[in-house]
Amino acid sequence: MAKVTRECVLAIKSTVIPGTARRLKKLTGLKVASNPEFTREGSAVKDTLFPDRVVIGYEEKAELDLLHKVWSFVRAPIIQTTYENAELIKYASNAFLAVKLSFINEIANLCEKIPTADVDVVARGMGLDKRIGSEYLKAGLGWGGSCLPKDTSALLSFASSLGVELKVLRAAVETNRERIEHVLCLLKKLQKKSVCVLGLAFKQNTDDLRESQSLKLVARLIEEDFKVRVYDPAIKSAPSVLPAGVLCASIKDCVEECEVIVIATEWEEFSKLELPEKLVIDARRVIEPTRHNVRAIGRWQE
Repeated sequence: MAKVTRECVLAIKSTVIPGTARRLKKLTGLKVASNPEFTREGSAVKDTLFPDRVVIGYEEKAELDLLHKVWSFVRAPIIQTTYENAELIKYASNAFLAVKLSFINEIANLCEKIPTADVDVVARGMGLDKRIGSEYLKAGLGWGGSCLPKDTSALLSFASSLGVELKVLRAAVETNRERIEHVLCLLKKLQKKSVCVLGLAFKQNTDDLRESQSLKLVARLIEEDFKVRVYDPAIKSAPSVLPAGVLCASIKDCVEECEVIVIATEWEEFSKLELPEKLVIDARRVIEPTRHNVRAIGRWQE
């Protein structure tokens, strides 16, 4: 900050509570812009070069002009607005994604109770409606990672401090918590105590374990006295929360002595799994669900 001059614009990319940019401008006396990023882990470069939209929160024309130069290479719509609107656009966007994921997971629960119903088919039919769209309409074990959990929590807390109850968002968070217990319930019904969990990262193509639903499931299985083994192609050393000997070096080592396999992260290699003698709970819907040994979440099964 020592070399920052009055001509510089401090652009805030992080997700921050509405009012942050204005307070920072007052505190520092610098030009400030709210320019939240909308990148996804694993595709940050692509998302930066080809964004769906660019949001610029500003107060002075000089702030807006400089950010326009920064983003001159994009063809996406540019939203010019107040600091607070820009900050809230980011929070509301992430909150909506969490709600959308939790909604389809609740529909998955319903599909399991209706003969012939399959949440993947339902989601496909919904997603073709342009008002809904197919993105983030995939039922599974629930959402995790570095963004959605902390952003939903922060937005709920911020809204509460203003006397506003975000009931839909709070319900989405609770639904996400219940995904772990839902899979645990399926396992208990099978009356098998030896479980192999495939996948620890919160999603495929990353080694990020932050708020991983898979890791939470493993912890619950251990609490319930299941014999657990886990494997993830991106995780080479066991996180401190796992007991010694639980993490395996290969799929083969992981599944060898288990009675049930749980697919908890949607790695592509798991979709090619061929173990007809093992029961499989597909918590990420990556395997053909009609196979006799597969119990796919969100699909009715006799």
